[in-house]
Amino acid sequence: ASLLAIIVILAIIAVITVPLILGVIDESKKGAVKSSAYGYKDAVNKHYATSLMNDNDYSMDNKTYTPAQLANLGLSISGKEPESNSWITIENNDIKNACLQYDEYKVDIINGIVGEAQKAQCDEGPKSFAVLTNDSDNSGTITTGDLVCISKTSECFYVISSNSTKTV
Repeated sequence: ASLLAIIVILAIIAVITVPLILGVIDESKKGAVKSSAYGYKDAVNKHYATSLMNDNDYSMDNKTYTPAQLANLGLSISGKEPESNSWITIENNDIKNACLQYDEYKVDIINGIVGEAQKAQCDEGPKSFAVLTNDSDNSGTITTGDLVCISKTSECFYVISSNSTKTV
């Protein structure tokens, strides 16, 4: 009977402590992922600063990159690389917006601010949209003669007429 009582007590302790321990482990993983996102953002800043020291005219294109594309530019990070479904939008040589995927967790960077880690997957990335770069008639709308750029690819074109364009 006393052995049964000991087993019941141990079972109760296990039922109480296992969820607490799993919660601590999950919070530790979230903290590590958020630290990785800060490290990645710092690596982009260091890459730009280092490149600028070697070339006074160096500038990163304002567009959305994958981690592999940034690695091809020479970005070097210590620690875990974000997964391939991650995306990073560079604006003015810094991360403007991003979704960084690390295993089953993602971290969003919005307007340069690193958010909290969440158990979720990164979406496919920001949608492309047209940016009116040079408004030839100051109308505020896209009309003939305007220079328009696509946000995701940074491709630009002049509007020739309402149904044709010229790529630049």
